[in-house]
Amino acid sequence: VNPIDCRIRRLHMFHPNHFPAVLGFDGAGVVEKTGRDCKRFKAGDPVYFFNGGLGGPEGGTYAQYAVVDEAYLARKPEN
Repeated sequence: VNPIDCRIRRLHMFHPNHFPAVLGFDGAGVVEKTGRDCKRFKAGDPVYFFNGGLGGPEGGTYAQYAVVDEAYLARKPEN
């Protein structure tokens, strides 16, 4: 949860103003599966990302799973 997520909840501001909407800006997790064109990551890689958030076409980061273009992923550092 980043600072903007906290502000949105505190101010009761939601965007988009239609539902269903999955909120959240930043995400982190482990790659579950990759597409055939993915070159930088493989299943099991720990990553973090920003994929549009706030119910954009890709969905927000509060979702259990997210489909993310590898251009928006970074490998999580060990520390």
